Amino acid sequence: MKRITMTLVFALLMTVSAAIAADFAIVQAKQHFAQPTITIKAGDKLIFQNQDDVKHNIIVIDSEGDSLDKGIQPPGTNIEHVFGKPGFYRVRCNIHPTMKLDVTVQ
Repeated sequence: MKRITMTLVFALLMTVSAAIAADFAIVQAKQHFAQPTITIKAGDKLIFQNQDDVKHNIIVIDSEGDSLDKGIQPPGTNIEHVFGKPGFYRVRCNIHPTMKLDVTVQ
């Protein structure tokens, strides 16, 4: 009985720890993302911080080519996106073609 209880407790702890999502800041400066790639877990959130003096327009594109327009992002603001499913995503700025971020979600 003691072994079953310990196994159940361990399984519960693993489930709870897997359910805790993380937030990651992605700085936008000089019309570029501060990094070209990032690997995160499903449920994690990217926070896009516009530190430029120009507007951006964040687009998230999944591996099937479906895109989500996060809208115009004025200077000094943040836009957030939660990546709920594993896969490969491309993040682009619809205004500045040099802004490219590849996201791998595990």
